Amino acid sequence: MEEQLLKDFIATAQQYNYDYDVVMPKFPELANVDLQILKDYIATAESYNYDYDLVNSKFPELEIGVKKKVTSEPVGDTEGTTASTTEQTPASPTSSDSQQSSLGPSTFDPSKFVAPEQPLIKDAYTYDTRKIDPN
Repeated sequence: MEEQLLKDFIATAQQYNYDYDVVMPKFPELANVDLQILKDYIATAESYNYDYDLVNSKFPELEIGVKKKVTSEPVGDTEGTTASTTEQTPASPTSSDSQQSSLGPSTFDPSKFVAPEQPLIKDAYTYDTRKIDPN
């Protein structure tokens, strides 16, 4: 997904006072993205003063800046086309197994992980105490 598309989405949401019934039809390319993720993206961008390197890193599911491969399917009759899949090439000395050993041990230490003091989105983890008036 392109970063500029999300920047435009944020600006449009702000312009229309976060009325997503108005905003979403203007972005059909975001129709398959969960609206809550988009709302979280906006809130995160605002809370981090639009530091998009930081904001984008918190939303890997949006694949920002990743271009998807376009794969082609065969068209027409492929009945007479076959390929042998029984032959295997022996692994070369530069396979991923030998490369892994040269990387050394993992440096991740879970004991050094610190959770944030406050949630990224205000009141994201609190119960909604508002009463709904059915009338």
